[in-house]
Amino acid sequence: MSKEFWHELKQIKSDYSLRLGPYFAHQVLESSRHLLFSFSRYKFAASYGMPSVHGDGNNALEVFGKTQSALQHIRRGDGPYFLEFATYRWREHCGRNFDNDLGYRTEEEYLLWKERDPITLLGTQLLAQGAISQTEIQEMEGATQADVDEAFDFAKSSPFPDSEEAFTGLYR
Repeated sequence: MSKEFWHELKQIKSDYSLRLGPYFAHQVLESSRHLLFSFSRYKFAASYGMPSVHGDGNNALEVFGKTQSALQHIRRGDGPYFLEFATYRWREHCGRNFDNDLGYRTEEEYLLWKERDPITLLGTQLLAQGAISQTEIQEMEGATQADVDEAFDFAKSSPFPDSEEAFTGLYR
């Protein structure tokens, strides 16, 4: 989203408290720390007079709690709400490889953030609360891996679509 559009959207939402559906009632930003223009946007949103909250995007329970608060605010008709959740990108920006060799982060930094893996942290939190067992976690991991394997197998065994299909559903 361009900076100009973003600020215009915020101004409109702040001035008129528009309620045009869920997209225009709230905005959630996942900030992955190593963005080209890396700054906290929640302060900008607050400057437009809307509630604006920053949170730890690696803590699923925190994300859930803050999202629930924002949704309650919106559903009461109290206007727009902005959430920014900071997290960390482990792999290259537009690919599946690791890019620790490019010089903008160290291997040590990467390993420190990897210890904060949101899925692992959530499992630890739920185990500590007694909400789930280690066996249930292993079953979910197995089922998830099976789904991923099935999807890859399907993709690999499927024929390439006709080149004309690339334009299906596009506005012309």
